[in-house]
Amino acid sequence: MNEQDYEARLHIKTIEVQHLYNAFSHYNRYEPTPYAALEELCAVYPFDQTDTVIDFGCGKGRLNFYLHDRFDCSVIGIEMNGQFYEDALANQMAYT
Repeated sequence: MNEQDYEARLHIKTIEVQHLYNAFSHYNRYEPTPYAALEELCAVYPFDQTDTVIDFGCGKGRLNFYLHDRFDCSVIGIEMNGQFYEDALANQMAYT
């Protein structure tokens, strides 16, 4: 599956890279981990329903929704950027 296919499957919007110049003293742009990299991670480390993952800097929640969809594990996202947090909440509402 490509990026758009995953987004459609999960009913989330995380694709767009976003630049937040001068938003923080240490600039880090939002760039979601490619789904192909998440597939590789899960091939090496198969999560299960008893796992809980904490994602610091979760952005819009791509990892969280992907892991929950694939393994039905618990995932907690922590994000300090207010806009990304709002986007993650919108994704949570849309997620199936």
